[in-house]
Amino acid sequence: MLRMIIADDEPLVRETISRIIDWNSNGIQLLGTCRDGIETYNMILDEYPDIVLLDINMPGMNGLDLIERIRSIDETISFIIISGYERFDFAQRALQYGVHQYLLKPCNREQILNAVTSVKKRREKLGTLQVLRQENMLLQNRVQATMQEQFLNDIFLPDSDIEKEIDDYCAMLKAPDTDFATFYLAHGGGMMPPGLSDAIHACIARHRARLFFGLLAIRNVAILVLRISGREDTEQLKAELSQLEVDGSPITCAAKYYPSADLMLRSLVPELRVCDSVNQYLPDGSFRELYNTAASVHKLLEAGCNLMQTFPQLSADAQTRELNQLFAQVYDIDTARTVATKMLYQLLPAHVSDVGTEAAPVIAAVYSCSSVFEVQSLLLEHLSRLSRQDNGECGGNDYIQKVLTYVNDHLSDPNLSLKGIAQNVLFMNVNYVSKQFLRKTGEKFSSYVSSLRMERAKTILQNTPHTKITDVAEAVGLGGNPQYFSQVFKKHTGYTPSQFAGKES
Repeated sequence: MLRMIIADDEPLVRETISRIIDWNSNGIQLLGTCRDGIETYNMILDEYPDIVLLDINMPGMNGLDLIERIRSIDETISFIIISGYERFDFAQRALQYGVHQYLLKPCNREQILNAVTSVKKRREKLGTLQVLRQENMLLQNRVQATMQEQFLNDIFLPDSDIEKEIDDYCAMLKAPDTDFATFYLAHGGGMMPPGLSDAIHACIARHRARLFFGLLAIRNVAILVLRISGREDTEQLKAELSQLEVDGSPITCAAKYYPSADLMLRSLVPELRVCDSVNQYLPDGSFRELYNTAASVHKLLEAGCNLMQTFPQLSADAQTRELNQLFAQVYDIDTARTVATKMLYQLLPAHVSDVGTEAAPVIAAVYSCSSVFEVQSLLLEHLSRLSRQDNGECGGNDYIQKVLTYVNDHLSDPNLSLKGIAQNVLFMNVNYVSKQFLRKTGEKFSSYVSSLRMERAKTILQNTPHTKITDVAEAVGLGGNPQYFSQVFKKHTGYTPSQFAGKES
């Protein structure tokens, strides 16, 4: 369900829009309504909605200035403008900021609902909403590969609950409605011929299909698992793959189409498990034997999973001791990464809204480690933090204290935001951190930052009353909008910055 804020300085307009449509039944959670630009800006920083429906002409900060400011912090929010002004320069600027809909007042219920529905469909089409920015793709791909590797290991565990493994993987895959197909290519025998591998990859690229699990092979049969456009595309790709040859000898190709990942996995996994050995060919041309690889870490993975059942309840010393005992049996970096990833996923889902996205920095950090000890140290740090969240601890060194310290040290940063701190400093879900920040400090993040900025501005003006107002605004992170700084300062103190400086001099 997408989350939305409505902002308009006219009480009748904002209340009417919030009430004339049953937003919940249309897949929208209405977070609240705002009466001016400053209130809207603060609510966005506290709630990080998916959609903001707002008027252009609002006091405090107009809609276009607000969008410009938010765009420097978060590019993923979709904006819908409702305006009483049919001005080309407004529309042109709105397009520049990537506004998705521009409605003119008066507009009716149907027009508003159509605009929101259009934005909703557009976001759904783009896929995972938190991964709209290109720079996140590398992390996302790494997490996806890690999840796949872990799944392939787990399904070969002798005592694994296959139903549960498939359910858990599909939940993390976030692709229940995606079409899949499996292709079986039988060739002359022996190892996968390099020429066949290259031809397969070229064929997949032409069809813009996405290869899952890499190339799998059982003796002389190559298995492709693909995200695909539909049944028709499956048949077209099958026909093209059937034309491939190996050293002049034709291959045979069979294919199965599935309307979901769940159905595909429930068919494929039993086929893989009955084989004594399955090879996975990696992008660099090497391969690993899945059954043997999994067998070598069976006991470690089982021990790691068992440890996670009691880990949050252990004392800090006991957590360190138990993890030391487990990793004393790990001798190579690949096994260390596999065990660490499995253990992290035992706790992460309770703390993130989208495991694939929010876990990316943590998994990326694990895979950047160059030694078993480094993996173990990183794992202990993150598991201990997640355990403290479960236990509701709020010590002097917990994550909320880290937020407070970071804010104090970076108050002059105009792009300071809770989302940035949560993702890049804490590696946590911003909505979870926002709720905990309010619970543990009694204040919303935006209110806390605004108060701290105004107190720092007061201190500057008290100590150096002749400082330029623009310099004061810049020193507290509001240099890009001195007018906004002055409005917030007056709201906080009852004086304009100039009046306050004159009073102190």
